[in-house]
Amino acid sequence: MIFTFIQTWFTYKIPNPGIRTINLSLANIIVSLRFLWLLYHQERESGRQLNYLLIITFIIIGLINLARIISYYTTDYVKKDFLAADNFEVAMILLAQAFTILYAYSIMHLISNRLLNDIKSEEEKFKKVFFTSPYATIISRLSDGHIIDINNAFMRKTGYSEKDLIGNSTDNINLYVKKEDRYSIIDEIYRTGGMVEKEVRLRKKSGEEIFCLFSSAVITINKEKCFFSSIDDITERKNYEGNLLLAKKKAEENDKLKTAFIHNISHEIRTPLNAIVGFSSLLGDPSLDEASKKLFIDTIIKGSDHLLSFVSNILEISNIEAGILKLNRLESNLNSIITNLYEQYKPVADRQGIEFRFAIGLPDFKTNILIDKPKLVQTLTNLLQNAFKFTEKGYVEFGYNLRGDHLEFYVEDTGIGIEEDKHEKIFERFYQVDYSGSRKYEGLGLGLSITKAYADLAGNRIWLSSKPNEGTTFYFTVPYLKAQTEIVKHENSLTGEKSNGKSTKTVLITEDTDSNYRLLEIYLASEEFKIVRAKDGREAVDLCKTEEQIDLILMDIKMPDMDGFEATRQIHGILPNVPVIAHTAYATEADKKKIFSSGFTGYIAKPYSRDDLLATVNKFLKQYIPVSVEKYYDLSSETASSEESIN
Repeated sequence: MIFTFIQTWFTYKIPNPGIRTINLSLANIIVSLRFLWLLYHQERESGRQLNYLLIITFIIIGLINLARIISYYTTDYVKKDFLAADNFEVAMILLAQAFTILYAYSIMHLISNRLLNDIKSEEEKFKKVFFTSPYATIISRLSDGHIIDINNAFMRKTGYSEKDLIGNSTDNINLYVKKEDRYSIIDEIYRTGGMVEKEVRLRKKSGEEIFCLFSSAVITINKEKCFFSSIDDITERKNYEGNLLLAKKKAEENDKLKTAFIHNISHEIRTPLNAIVGFSSLLGDPSLDEASKKLFIDTIIKGSDHLLSFVSNILEISNIEAGILKLNRLESNLNSIITNLYEQYKPVADRQGIEFRFAIGLPDFKTNILIDKPKLVQTLTNLLQNAFKFTEKGYVEFGYNLRGDHLEFYVEDTGIGIEEDKHEKIFERFYQVDYSGSRKYEGLGLGLSITKAYADLAGNRIWLSSKPNEGTTFYFTVPYLKAQTEIVKHENSLTGEKSNGKSTKTVLITEDTDSNYRLLEIYLASEEFKIVRAKDGREAVDLCKTEEQIDLILMDIKMPDMDGFEATRQIHGILPNVPVIAHTAYATEADKKKIFSSGFTGYIAKPYSRDDLLATVNKFLKQYIPVSVEKYYDLSSETASSEESIN
């Protein structure tokens, strides 16, 4: 404003060309200095190179104007004729005009360079973002779909290289698993100009399919419309979501199983108990005839057997859960096991009107093998029970064949069959095909899971072949381990009596529960044993010191004052040659191992029948040969030399 005022004043009020020239030159110098300051000090270092021409121009313009000022001060400008310029003035004017033109050119050059730099900078940014983006990105022409560029993430995620893709199209490489996805994407982009996160399935170069979120927009490159598309691989997320859905489904199924299990367990306990309690109360009716009494007793026994089987399965599945199951391979005759099971289930088949048959794959002299007999019997029993449960007509057959170094067992029936999608599920605990309250078949769904656990324990296989309404065949394998010696029963007798003769031997029963003692007393009464009772372990030890003769001891484990383990240890010091048989509710493999390692001669698990008890007692009275615990039960190999005593 100051320079404008001076210029106006000395133009109109007091005309003075010299002062106007000096004023204009000073203004140009100040403007040049200001521009120089801005161009050099306020510009980023990266942009200074673009300003060099403009800086030089301003410096020269400033110098020209400074020269004009100096010229006017060094000459007599009062006498100067401003209408007749000298050579110096002409030169200054021409230079000023020339550099003014140069100034304009420099401004244009600066602007164009700035624009180019900005374009290059943006292009560089785009390239960095494009190539370093974690999202797979692809650019293709809108006209023909040919691929122009891809980034590293796209190559990494799909397995394709630039050579595979540049100039090619997504249709040619079958990138989309479903071609209709490609068409729907193109159609939506044409209609809306872009799309965001459409879920599609793409195919990698290896053929593997991946789930992706596809986003795309239309951009212009070199005046040509193109698709700019990004792909987010969500395969892991989809798998996680799938696993969550499966977990949810499994949780819902487990809840359903839990509810069904509670209902079933209530049914399985209360139903036999109802028969046992009801018919037991009716046995006291004096007007009851013998036929009815026999029917009631048979019903009570059947209910008791059912309840015992249920409790045994619950305990066994608990042992499986606790991981305390162990193999106990003993010397057994395989063909005897098969024939015994046949005789056991033949009456069941006759009652149901079903043909029942068995097949053996080896002659008798080759079937003395080392095997965990209880687990084999339990496995075949579970499968046979299922076969008879689900078969109403036709036949049930079981047996084995030798397959290389393994025995392959099978149980075949012509029952209702099992759908293929349930072939694996039926081995799950508490799983049953029918959960409804009106289901026809009883049970908790534990038999097959126990059978599967036995197979897994030994590293064996179990599988099935079945179709609905066409029957089922279960298979499982066990190693064929031929025994080195034949099973020989002891014939030694301490008394010289025949095995079927009556005995007058003394049996000490150590039992703290009156009802259990009374049952034992009744069981042994038929053999005319002399029975002595001790209510706890300490009393049993005292009786062994005072009684003249004790031939066998039935020892309970859990008792007050002194338990059966300690009592047996002390009794061995008093009567080392007297067999001590544990009769106990402890029935796991670990319990058996501890019992035998504690010096017991034999073992029988509660509940047991009269026949089981008498067979065990008579066996040890007539065949017992005193041996050390280590010889009798080899703890290191977990095999017993007298399998029969355990059972």
